[in-house]
Amino acid sequence: MKPSTLFAAPALAVGLLLSACSTQSGYVTMMEMRKQECRKLPDLAERARCEKDADRSYDSYKGEAETARRKP
Repeated sequence: MKPSTLFAAPALAVGLLLSACSTQSGYVTMMEMRKQECRKLPDLAERARCEKDADRSYDSYKGEAETARRKP
């Protein structure tokens, strides 16, 4: 199976979830899916970095997004 095919189904699922749920619920669901993918990584250091990034709170994400939007 091609790598692009492997990512198509989760991307579609996330898109559907985000359109059907609140932004926060969609974010939390997406991060849980990401954590599941992180657990599949064979390299422990890479897995730890991935899981740490996937543990970012919605409030942290929202604050960073607001800051990025304000930059010219």
